[in-house]
Amino acid sequence: MQGKTVAITGALGALGCVVAETAARRGAQVALIDHARVAPEGLAERLGAGALIVGGIDLTSAPAAEAAMASVEAKFGRIEAL
Repeated sequence: MQGKTVAITGALGALGCVVAETAARRGAQVALIDHARVAPEGLAERLGAGALIVGGIDLTSAPAAEAAMASVEAKFGRIEAL
């Protein structure tokens, strides 16, 4: 996963956080996308600078989903895993 960009939906729940932390430990840049607006305490620090948290996103809305992906691509470039 080294150097790859991984977008994780539902990322601020328990399972999503574990997936994000595992991907980050393996060298991925991680984008956490969720409808929740607030990340669990300490998550950003555990993930480091190679992370982007996009909260308050309703992925059932096409414009919102497109905006979320655009913000990920603006920071990291191409998304290589979802």
